[in-house]
Amino acid sequence: MSASPGRPPRGAGAPGAALLLTDYGRAAGEFGSLFYSWPLLAAVPCGDGRPVLVLPGPTAKAVTGLRGRLNHLSDEHATTVTLTGWSLGGIYARQLARRTPTSVRQVITLGSPIRLAILSPH
Repeated sequence: MSASPGRPPRGAGAPGAALLLTDYGRAAGEFGSLFYSWPLLAAVPCGDGRPVLVLPGPTAKAVTGLRGRLNHLSDEHATTVTLTGWSLGGIYARQLARRTPTSVRQVITLGSPIRLAILSPH
């Protein structure tokens, strides 16, 4: 079954009223489950000590200090830094890694509009 032109496919619309009406109850239930899972979360290790620089969808003011912050973290910890960027921050993280590859361990992008060429096996 195909959707007619100009209409979204079935199931692609907004959630129904029942889901909206139960939103606050579901949120309260999830918040309540945090108390039961807290001991388990507290037992999980908090990273491995390597530095991470998180870049949200940064503004022009934030972008001007990124290279300096990266160099400071790399020098302070005497190791490379993981860059994690959300949305536009992911694009800036990739550019920063290209410009300072010796200071960057890896780049992780989340929700960033990046299109990579797909390599063909042929």
